[in-house]
Amino acid sequence: MSEKFLNSHYEKLVGSENDMDYMELETRLHDCIYSDNGTLITDPEVILEKVYREVGASKYKKYELKKTPEDLELIALVKNTVIEYAKQYGKDEFVNITDEHIHLLKEGSLEKISGGRLLQGSHSSFFGEVKIDRRSDIETAITTFHELWHRLASYNALQITKEGMLQNYRTGLHIFSRQNAEDKLLGPVDEALTGYMTKRFFNEVIQNDEMFKEELELLNESGKTVDTSRQKEVKRFLEFVDLIFSKDESRFTNKKEIIDIFIKAQVTGNILPFVRLIDSTFGKGATRKLANFLN
Repeated sequence: MSEKFLNSHYEKLVGSENDMDYMELETRLHDCIYSDNGTLITDPEVILEKVYREVGASKYKKYELKKTPEDLELIALVKNTVIEYAKQYGKDEFVNITDEHIHLLKEGSLEKISGGRLLQGSHSSFFGEVKIDRRSDIETAITTFHELWHRLASYNALQITKEGMLQNYRTGLHIFSRQNAEDKLLGPVDEALTGYMTKRFFNEVIQNDEMFKEELELLNESGKTVDTSRQKEVKRFLEFVDLIFSKDESRFTNKKEIIDIFIKAQVTGNILPFVRLIDSTFGKGATRKLANFLN
């Protein structure tokens, strides 16, 4: 099955355009809510398309590096692997993220831009982009995979909140409340799954690709370990999988079957099998407690 790319940078928009707060949007998005002739745009999908085309690239010129042919080769390898892995879990439509929406920044830039809130990488469903501090090839590949798994592999939906704000709604299992966009559910679970897939990418691709051979040899000689991202969350998640398996051994042949249910929910957006698994194992409503367990 060949992958299909959606027209824009999100898979679904929920909420009513009648609720939109245009004063808030003008403060945040400025000219993106106006057409070329100066009239107000009332269609949220047109605004989002304009945001995707016009906003991201201009924000990082001070920090952004020009991509070399080697950078583009690395990005292509990561991007193709993300798509290949996501298809294995049932995803066949992908948002459109171009190389221009993958920003490679000077090392340390992201921390400056975010005021210390972010470190080496971040992603945005709203702007349809990822930002990566350019470090060594292995470090850059790991961070790029992690952020592209959020951005490209995971289910992405946006919302018009009850307060009229245009915001994130779903990024994988990272679910934002419809009433309050600051109220989030299952973020730690989503990060654990993304860290799990990033470790798979390191083991299967980085360790076997000529692009990283020299750097891997230097790492092995130095005895340094590689941070494949979110290792604490991954450890807790795998402990949780062990717990499910111990309670439902007759239901599953192996633990991978349980992990697959989680990842399929993350990439397809269909969370019902995942919710049923948790609630049938631990009792109704247990899904909401899962994030606390991983924390």
